[in-house]
Amino acid sequence: MESWYVQVGTGIITIGDLVDIKVTAGFSTDIPNNTIHRVRAITNTVIVEVSTPELGDVVRLEDDYGRV
Repeated sequence: MESWYVQVGTGIITIGDLVDIKVTAGFSTDIPNNTIHRVRAITNTVIVEVSTPELGDVVRLEDDYGRV
């Protein structure tokens, strides 16, 4: 599981089949395991992410920055 907290800024998040949600500072959410999710910053944004330590379960379906 991951938890996100928007510390600064404004962004758009998509979690699972939900439509895009505009989020601002103070917004927080939990993302269940095996749920596709994505974030796009609208302004300079800082998101604090806390997750379980297992890195082997990360699958990038799409990445605008060329990470594997």
